[in-house]
Amino acid sequence: MAELESNGPDTRVPIAFQVICIVLSLVWFTFVINRRLAIFTPHEQGPDLVHITPPIYKKFGGFGSFVTIGLFIDRFQTFDITNNAFVFTGYVWFKYLPGTVSIQDLEKFYFLQGDILERSTPETQVIDQYALTTFHVKVKFSSLLNYKDFPFDGHRIRISISHNNLSPEEVVFDSAERDMIVKSDETQMGWHKIDISVDTGFLESAIDSYDKRNTQYHPAVTFSIDYERTGVRFILSIFLPLLLIFYITLFGFSLDEGSALRNAVGGVTGILGYRFVIDNLSPKVGYFMISDDIFFLILTLTCCTLVLFIITVFRKATISIRGKAIILIILHLLINSLGAYFFFA
Repeated sequence: MAELESNGPDTRVPIAFQVICIVLSLVWFTFVINRRLAIFTPHEQGPDLVHITPPIYKKFGGFGSFVTIGLFIDRFQTFDITNNAFVFTGYVWFKYLPGTVSIQDLEKFYFLQGDILERSTPETQVIDQYALTTFHVKVKFSSLLNYKDFPFDGHRIRISISHNNLSPEEVVFDSAERDMIVKSDETQMGWHKIDISVDTGFLESAIDSYDKRNTQYHPAVTFSIDYERTGVRFILSIFLPLLLIFYITLFGFSLDEGSALRNAVGGVTGILGYRFVIDNLSPKVGYFMISDDIFFLILTLTCCTLVLFIITVFRKATISIRGKAIILIILHLLINSLGAYFFFA
């Protein structure tokens, strides 16, 4: 451990040693960040749909007509994942056997967590003995997004459609990935579409928690779009300034005790001030994100360095060059190992 001395030779750590430690740390962080960027891990939870299983089939005594439902997204007029705000224009269409369901019932569809700003009158045509009814819509919606990995974001945006006036005895939705088309490209907004998926079933509404016989079921479909953030703008904007402030603080081990203390005070002040910048870039949520974990990790280690310098100044003691080198190595190991842990936790 560090050896305290009241007097002695020059104990300042050579600048070359500092530079070597910083370069090795930055190489490690570059490697870890590249590994983390290669992982797509959405944490979003969608609406719990009741799927058709033999017990469910037996419970309802059979089902009504199968209706294929599709979604075509032409353009996102608002695509703001950070603030969870979306507006798109496109088409919702239904394909069914003529006479099995009325157009008046079909046009009463709605979007979960969304509002239909515009809806055209239905257009119906017959194709290969099937009726195809199409609605042009403009929809504003939000999704249940989880930002715990910010700024290594990967999100699954879910768009759910249901009918409250239809029951399983009347209609069962049937849909597949081919029935969803997303024409819009959000690459210019910093996001890349990597996959789509579709889930169909029934929404369950337990209106009486003591009597399950009163539970209501309505057909529903969830269209999911997977997006991942492109580029490293947010990563560099958040992590690089924090690391630079931390490394500059560590240069106090290459200064005299008084200068080292002033340097550490400036480091803590700079990190606290940069918190306002991080808050402006980050989603407004009540739980910790990766950006918060790294911020408080660097703040804690910087404060520990400040306390160490305060002790050496007010006790009028110095730390030997060997002790300073050991402390530097420990601080670099802590930020490298704990930083990697937070990236993949």
